[in-house]
Amino acid sequence: MNLAEQCQQARSTIEALVIAQQRQHQRSALRERTAEWDKVRVDWAKAVEQAGWINLRPESVPDCARIQLALRGDAREAAKRLGDMQDVASLALDPLWTRLLQSTGKAADTLRAATLVTWRAWVESTERPIEPAALRAKVASIPANREILKRYEQVHAAYIRLATQSLPRSADDAAALRAAEAACNEEMSGLSYDVPPAVEVFFRAVDGGKATLANLTPEVLQWLREHAQLEHYLIRSKHA
Repeated sequence: MNLAEQCQQARSTIEALVIAQQRQHQRSALRERTAEWDKVRVDWAKAVEQAGWINLRPESVPDCARIQLALRGDAREAAKRLGDMQDVASLALDPLWTRLLQSTGKAADTLRAATLVTWRAWVESTERPIEPAALRAKVASIPANREILKRYEQVHAAYIRLATQSLPRSADDAAALRAAEAACNEEMSGLSYDVPPAVEVFFRAVDGGKATLANLTPEVLQWLREHAQLEHYLIRSKHA
């Protein structure tokens, strides 16, 4: 092999190496651009899903719809450039790609903000139930009320958990909030607020383990009979 052939071979080797490096750079850039896009795409998809849980659509949010309109134009241009086999790495510094990413992120943030406002309005449209402690102070201290109050505490806790969320966390949250509100109202409707004073005294004495026959007045006996409570209590001597 003469010197000219050796030079040509060296040139070909160098050119092949340069091309290989360029392709490696292209692949690396493509992976980076794909990772960037995947991140904002997933964030946008999550925002759309979350908004859908309370029947809010992106096109119904004016600012979001405006961003989406501009975004579609940039997306078409980016797809065209990639289709024309332009240097993918150049997108990293191209205002088009930067704008595409920023617009998608902004659209997600805008939709999420609208979802927050809509969810708060949904929560405020419900009738916030009274706190268990305040309710307990209002009702008569009788066994039936105590059982209802135990159940009320549970449904009230479910309501508060949902109502204090800044955003819905599942597709069932909106319906669950209404259900918790209805459950609270249903439990409250079964509470007794007014009972004869003697009945109140009797049950407080029973709760404190200090009830005597003196507490079992004719009025108390009548109330227990009317509420099918006579068989719920036994009389024992404290000396037994």
